[in-house]
Amino acid sequence: MRRLLWLGIGLVALVAVGAWWLWQEQEQQRETAIRGSGIVEATEVDVAFEVPGTIVARFVDEGAAVDKGEPIAQLDEREFRLQVERAQAAKAAAEARYALLTRGARGQEVDQALAALESAEAELQMRQRDFARVEELFRQGIAAQAEWERVRTARDAAQAARDAARARLEMLKEGFRTEEIEEGRARLREAEKALAIAELNLARCRLFAPIAGRVLSKNREVGESVLPGTPVVTMGDLRRPWVNVYVSEQDLGRVRLGMRALVYVDAYPQRAFEGRVTYVADKSEFTPKNIQTRNERVKLVYRVKIEVDNPDGVLKPGMPADAVIPLDHEHRQEPS
Repeated sequence: MRRLLWLGIGLVALVAVGAWWLWQEQEQQRETAIRGSGIVEATEVDVAFEVPGTIVARFVDEGAAVDKGEPIAQLDEREFRLQVERAQAAKAAAEARYALLTRGARGQEVDQALAALESAEAELQMRQRDFARVEELFRQGIAAQAEWERVRTARDAAQAARDAARARLEMLKEGFRTEEIEEGRARLREAEKALAIAELNLARCRLFAPIAGRVLSKNREVGESVLPGTPVVTMGDLRRPWVNVYVSEQDLGRVRLGMRALVYVDAYPQRAFEGRVTYVADKSEFTPKNIQTRNERVKLVYRVKIEVDNPDGVLKPGMPADAVIPLDHEHRQEPS
């Protein structure tokens, strides 16, 4: 019986010693490092065309490493080339018109206008004679009314043509008015802008990588029609991913910008990824649902951002991660 009593006492003592040792270990760990858990995150960019069209080529696949400015995809550009050609023709016409307005008429153009006026006057005289002859016959009841209306219409048209030819000749002799020149200049500027827009839209038929990184996903296939802003691929800048961890108020005072950190992920359990603290929140927040902190009794926590070195790109967005921020003697909490 006494042996059982001593055995029980020994077991209790052993449990007490084990509990004390575990408490000491936890205290030592708490004093030498701050720990937290989070998710690997990275800058993600949806890469999209700025013009609508049909994808005719895609030059990258998922997981591909891409340099900034490297081609990603190509749209069918035939319609955009036609728009450029139309804009070029409109600009050429506007340039010719503006040149005429600013330099005035050449002698050859005046001669041509004078010849056109003489021809129009001769035509009008002939039509007037025809009208006078038919009108006399119409009064005598010999010519039909339809014939009379026909020659009258021909006379009126010839008179209008003569007036237009005379006005053109006068305009060429006197030169163009200031408001006409300003209008020509404005039309030329509009034509130049339209051409620049058409050329820009043609250039936008090819999609280029806005950043250096990896293709995380391909969202559209060759042959699909896309609208402006529709993501074709999603890229991630994996060179400097980060992990957000959340610390209690009692640990907040021991975290400083620039402090070294070590990050571990399940995919590489034996590897420690070097990192640095780049942000410490000024305001507390409630613990995110997907994050577990060491002190469950503390409901308000502070976000700490740790940027991680990822030279070979093995860290991917979404990986669960554990972070350790080692404390030197200057940042350790003094015992009370």
